[in-house]
Parts: sequence; C-alpha cells; structure tokens
Amino acid sequence: MNKHFAAFKKLPLFLFAALLTIDVSVLIMEKFAATTAGGGDGFSLRLLQIPWVWGIAVLSLMQLYVWNRILRKTPLSVAYPVSSLFFPLTMLCSVVVFHEHVSWLAWTGGVLVTLGIACFGGNDAPQPVLDDDLKAFVLERKYREAAIAEKEKDLTAVS
Repeated sequence: MNKHFAAFKKLPLFLFAALLTIDVSVLIMEKFAATTAGGGDGFSLRLLQIPWVWGIAVLSLMQLYVWNRILRKTPLSVAYPVSSLFFPLTMLCSVVVFHEHVSWLAWTGGVLVTLGIACFGGNDAPQPVLDDDLKAFVLERKYREAAIAEKEKDLTAVS
C-alpha cells in the first residue's frame, strides 16, 4: 500500500466528521445572520441581538477544540487535506439550504481544490507524536528540578 494513503487509515473519523459539520454549520449560520441583520446604521448592534451570532461564537470555540484534538492525533500534512472537504460540502449546503445555483464549473473547481490540497498532504516524513514529546518534556523538567534540588541541598550542606 502507498505510504501516502497509509496515514489516512488512522484518521480520527469521528473528529473529522464533527469538524466538517461544525465548519459548514458556522457558514450557514453566518449567512442567516448576515441576511437577518441587513445593512446601514446600527449594523453591529443588530448583529449582537441575533441568536445566530451567539451560535457562531459557541460553535467557533467548539471548532477550535475539535481541530486541536485532531492535530494531537494526526499530522497537519494529513489533517488539512481532509478538512478541505469543507469546500464541496459548503457548496452542497448552499444548494440544499439556500437553494442557490452552483454551476458545474464551480463544482469542478471545488472538487479540484480539495484534490489539489490532498495531493500536497500526506508527507512521508516521520511526524513527531505530541504525546511522546510531552512525556520527554515532563521527564526533562523533572530531571532539571531534581538537579536544582540537589544543588540547593549541596549549598545548604556547605553553609
């Protein structure tokens, strides 16, 4: 099997599904908020009174949390191409939810963007695992603290 695709076998699929759902939901809510708020004077104040805006704020925090969980488990070179499925999914939702017309050229472009990003992803270079790095950091810190405590003990013995 190609090493490029081996990384995709270990993806946290539930987290990616959650991220894509949140991403598309935020854009849909932004569209609803923008059309509800209108324009002109007092636009910013009207935005604060729209429930969609508060939903966007909450979902954005969830989006950040899920993305960070994904990055703990997946190299960025793999995670970003998978998250690019966001482009065609957003186009699909614009058709289904807002009844917008998307031309075949736009569909082709959205798919090509996603495929193009996927071509750049999946770097074959070994990727550091955060958990191992974190363990090494903690062990190094404990070692330094022990060394400092030993020096302090030697200084108090000399005094």
